[in-house]
Amino acid sequence: QSETLIPDGASLFSDILRASGQKVTNDILKKILLATQLSYVDELYFRIAIGLVDPEQIVSILTNKDSAVAPKSNFLVRSKSKNGPSYLIASCCCPIPGDPVIGFKSADGSITIHKKTCKVAEDIAAKHGEWVVVPQWDTAVMSASFPVRITLKGIDRVGLLSDISHYISLIMGVNIRRLNIGTQDGLFDGYIEMSVNDRSVLDKILEKLSSIEGIQSVVRTDM
Repeated sequence: QSETLIPDGASLFSDILRASGQKVTNDILKKILLATQLSYVDELYFRIAIGLVDPEQIVSILTNKDSAVAPKSNFLVRSKSKNGPSYLIASCCCPIPGDPVIGFKSADGSITIHKKTCKVAEDIAAKHGEWVVVPQWDTAVMSASFPVRITLKGIDRVGLLSDISHYISLIMGVNIRRLNIGTQDGLFDGYIEMSVNDRSVLDKILEKLSSIEGIQSVVRTDM
């Protein structure tokens, strides 16, 4: 079954390299395989096609000559069987506990989890409905931290950034991984990447931030 997605992954990989001004070569393939800890080119192409290896990760490997980029972290979700398959979080949409999700069983038996609203997931489901499984979040995963990004816009004022970071870090106890906000002509926009345990924490942060003076829009966006 995976053979049908391998050509799609190969084409996408070629497009990524062209966008970076490079061509597919054996040296580049070896470098990507080493960094992603994969053994076969077809396995790499398959994982690119289902969103488990994303363009940003490939570009990072190619532009960082001295260090390998580790694969995306894997998080377990509940299996009906104690000896059930391993589950992987798709890097194209980064679902977190509480998100409605859909899973796809790959040729090696592992299941890749996407948000139901993920465009990649919609495309795979339309072409390969027989791969679809319905996973549920395991309560054991709730203590893990999952990366999310929120995008903010509004009217700039003195102390605004302090109010935002104070609420996220000190009151909610959430770790801010990256903050990128710019201002121009009295307006600001940007994004914050952070690690949360589940959807309820994220929803509470969004609700509170939307009430802070000056913030006109705050939404979760893809990373």
